[in-house]
Amino acid sequence: MMGMTKRSNQPLRLLIVEDSKADANLLLQTVRSGGYEPMYELVDTEPAMRAALEREDWDLITSDHRMPQFSAPEALELGKKLRSNVPIIIVSGETNPDLVVSLRKAGARDYVSKAELDKLVPAIDLALRSIACRHEQ
Repeated sequence: MMGMTKRSNQPLRLLIVEDSKADANLLLQTVRSGGYEPMYELVDTEPAMRAALEREDWDLITSDHRMPQFSAPEALELGKKLRSNVPIIIVSGETNPDLVVSLRKAGARDYVSKAELDKLVPAIDLALRSIACRHEQ
């Protein structure tokens, strides 16, 4: 069994699709405690996400499931269209298994419940590793 890789301050360009500042702060705290140094932007509408995707090369996108003006399925659709190589992890309070399956089918790399944020860093590690493998091929 492999041990946890101890990182310190590994840069991570993170686009956070989330309408709650408090939830975004928790997410950032979690990412930092996992050894990443996020350079991030917070968006919660389609136009804002589109602008961020066109302006910046992101390593990873996290998206809440349901926001007042936007949703994970829309974020997945936009991500696929503009930056199909960037993995999207859904971070949501919703725990409906059918929803998780449908979001994965729509292209989500992973799904982490807001109640289990300790699973976020391993999910990020995995997503970034799989991209690195694809680049090497």
